[in-house]
Amino acid sequence: MLRGGLALLALGFVIVLAAIYARELVDPVRPGASGTRAAAPAVPVAPGAPVTPSAPAAEREPAARPQARIDASAYGPPVGEIVPPPDRDVTPPDVTPGPPVEGPMVRAAGRLLPPRPPRPKKRKLARVIAVDAGTLTAGESTVTIAGILAPGLDETCTDGDGKTWPCGRVARAELRRLIRARAVVCEAAPEALPDAFTATCRIGNTDIGLWLIAQGWARPLDTAPEAYHDAAEKAEAARRGLGRARGLPGAR
Repeated sequence: MLRGGLALLALGFVIVLAAIYARELVDPVRPGASGTRAAAPAVPVAPGAPVTPSAPAAEREPAARPQARIDASAYGPPVGEIVPPPDRDVTPPDVTPGPPVEGPMVRAAGRLLPPRPPRPKKRKLARVIAVDAGTLTAGESTVTIAGILAPGLDETCTDGDGKTWPCGRVARAELRRLIRARAVVCEAAPEALPDAFTATCRIGNTDIGLWLIAQGWARPLDTAPEAYHDAAEKAEAARRGLGRARGLPGAR
């Protein structure tokens, strides 16, 4: 009798499982099931009524997204936007807080930073020749050293004893002794021509224009850096280079 009861119980369990399996085959999508959506109920159609098939989900046009307001001139939040007043005081310690604000505020235009000036172009020159104390040549390029007034090649000067000496050629010889066969790096304006331009030139860390002034072989222009004028005063006080002459050499 016990075996018969167990057999009947097992048979009943199998019947229940078969019923559940049959229901899943007939209705695989059930309302409320986890991770599933309930199937749309069938809508009866009147006889003779036109039936319009629905477009697939991939072919439906997506809803238009709202366009954000962009102020291209300020590159920031939109100007004129109404913003609520701050909810809390975020003033750091030891800083005087601003005046209290009541009611909504209107966003003002931001301040744009001025554009950066273009960087000077660096040009490395090889086989440089000093034409005179203020002019260099390298291949087909001619460079005028910026910020200085140097004697011309045929310029002559008179010393304190009244003797005339070729200060222009001596100045060029000193510049050639500085350059020798080393490369020269010049910083020219971006719009400078490749074959003739004015630039600040260096040999390593030595500013050629500043060196010429410090040795007394050139004078600074009014627009030259302050360091050029300081070096000129020291060279003249020490009577170096052109400091031995009675007057300034003329412009080239």
